[in-house]
Amino acid sequence: MLSMESQSQILKGIADRICRELETLCFSDLSGEELEKMLMYVFTWIETFYYIDPVECAKDENCASKALEIHGAVVPLALRNQYTIYINEELIRKTVEELLKLGNDDV
Repeated sequence: MLSMESQSQILKGIADRICRELETLCFSDLSGEELEKMLMYVFTWIETFYYIDPVECAKDENCASKALEIHGAVVPLALRNQYTIYINEELIRKTVEELLKLGNDDV
């Protein structure tokens, strides 16, 4: 299992690239433990939607509730370094692009 610090370094690199390309996941104002916690929180949320369409899920109360329940269970584990995020940059990028659609009025 990767340490939280190792995971954070990898995730920070991915976040920086996505920040430059999609103008989201920009954490330049954070550092140290605050940054590590934010990365764990955000990337566990992203991971929740790797295989679930977030737009469709947001329309389904049961799906949205389950997604929140899953995330609520995973975050504390990630913050205690008892959970490893599945890091796949292509999947992360695709999922972020799908999550960004939630802010689109056309959805």
